[in-house]
Amino acid sequence: SSCTGKARSLKLVKSMVRVLSRWTVFAVLSVCMFAYTYTYDLPVALQEQLQHHYDISNVQYTLLFSFSSWPNCIFPILVGIMVDKFGVNIMIIICFAVSVVGNGLYVVGLYYNRYIWLLIARCIYGIGIECFVMAETPLIYEYFKGKELSFALGANLSFSRLGSSVNEISTYWFYNLRNGQHAGIIFASLMGFLLLLLSLFLLSALIAHRSWHNTVDLRFTSLRSLKSDDKTTTVDDAQTPMMQKLKTDYNSLPSSHFSQDKSIKHSSIDSYHSSQLSNMSIHSVKHTSQGVDADDHDKFRLS
Repeated sequence: SSCTGKARSLKLVKSMVRVLSRWTVFAVLSVCMFAYTYTYDLPVALQEQLQHHYDISNVQYTLLFSFSSWPNCIFPILVGIMVDKFGVNIMIIICFAVSVVGNGLYVVGLYYNRYIWLLIARCIYGIGIECFVMAETPLIYEYFKGKELSFALGANLSFSRLGSSVNEISTYWFYNLRNGQHAGIIFASLMGFLLLLLSLFLLSALIAHRSWHNTVDLRFTSLRSLKSDDKTTTVDDAQTPMMQKLKTDYNSLPSSHFSQDKSIKHSSIDSYHSSQLSNMSIHSVKHTSQGVDADDHDKFRLS
């Protein structure tokens, strides 16, 4: 009995590892969004120090943000097409990896005091991180569709704002740990780079899990249970002409029958289904009665 209990426990642990929790996905993506806004606002927390130690004018400082924004007038559209074509797994890793490379080049540019490197780095970083934000949305939708989707999107956005708020405090604190000056700017920027590396590791583990288990939609159940559910589909739901007609009529239902209010929407759909079922039952009774009359007529002729 003890061996059986251990086997059941091991089987349960394996199934729990295999089925990726949607809250695990939410946590990883929220950490990535936190790292996104934290590193994006790094120049904001040290604006005065950057302009003083690197002799940067106000125009040159604002160009650090302009170079992050200009390419994203086009690139998210192209990456969106690529996500639809190649899938979210590979594209979300590529986008976040590009942002890590851009932020790393930004730290190198600070170390060697090369302003042109800073502009190129911010451009690469902006392309990667903005495309990542676009690519993560379908991933959240996959795990939360039909259940707490709006909450997941809102909470994910809140984590991004949290990263911006924490950056305003921690970056200047890291700067003072090195007694300010040039080394303090590099150290504070390096902390943001390490945060991006940690987020990339977590995101890679998440995507590796999805790819290893070939998961398509593991929001609530395992892939095996999804397949078993497909096999146990009842004949009444799948093959009955009455249900097929209901599904066809439901899909062709005009948008005026729906309402943003949940109770009104449900009542309108329920009343629509009830009317369709009643009409079908009446038609079926008519066909049955006609069939009975025809049989009686044939029996009368034979007699």
